[in-house]
Amino acid sequence: MFLAEHVRLEPNGMMSVPGLGVTYLQVSHLPVPYSRSVAGRLLFDDTEDRVTATLTVIGADHSFELSLVTEIDLNLDETAIDGPRSAPFAANVTLPLPVEGRDDVTLGVEGAELARQSFFVVHQPLEQQPRESQPPGRQGKAPERSSGIASTHATRCTGVE
Repeated sequence: MFLAEHVRLEPNGMMSVPGLGVTYLQVSHLPVPYSRSVAGRLLFDDTEDRVTATLTVIGADHSFELSLVTEIDLNLDETAIDGPRSAPFAANVTLPLPVEGRDDVTLGVEGAELARQSFFVVHQPLEQQPRESQPPGRQGKAPERSSGIASTHATRCTGVE
């Protein structure tokens, strides 16, 4: 699972993902609505046709909670190669971002948490922003990037990329 500026999911399962690996958001004022995308690929090795997935975002200091619940069609394909099957997922969400701090995004399938990704909201008024926008303590250093990939196991789903 990863966070990105935007995700476009093609009918053939390919994803276009600009701004992959968001780990912090610098904003000039709070509260502020902010649009981001969450995407990945669920890996399955059983014969389920559909699963229920839940995407939850919890704001810093529990300032908000946003949950999306959807059914993911696994599109069983008789000609698929041996091994795990996969199903891409993507959600474009607008978050309220009322306070700065760490926000957490979790993905669950059939009630089991599969992946967790965090990002930090940093409030810095425009007049105080350094030339290169980076969180406090990072000026002059290359921005940190996460791999953006988490993989774990659950009852029906074998992982998420």
